[in-house]
Amino acid sequence: MTIIEQGLLISLLGLLLTFLALGILILTIIVLQRLFSPAQVTSATEEPKGPGLSGEEGELAAAIAAAILLLRAKDKHSAALGSTLENGPGRWWQRGQTVQSSIPQVDTNGRDR
Repeated sequence: MTIIEQGLLISLLGLLLTFLALGILILTIIVLQRLFSPAQVTSATEEPKGPGLSGEEGELAAAIAAAILLLRAKDKHSAALGSTLENGPGRWWQRGQTVQSSIPQVDTNGRDR
């Protein structure tokens, strides 16, 4: 057996073991999903069984909740939008530039520029 044949055999064994392990992992995940499946989800057409608002009161409550969520999302994203860009580069970045500029530049032939 030549060294090339030996290398190909080892590569083939490695690939086979890898895909065999992946197959076992996938089968394990499928079995665990079937064993521990979540409870049956109620459909969207069913009415909720618990106490709640119905009719216009429910629509009004949903509209108020949606408006509050939109306002919170707007405040969350617009508060610091671009503030880091307005501040400009920090001291750490400026320090890196001064240290970098003090290093002599060398071209590809090994000569100083």
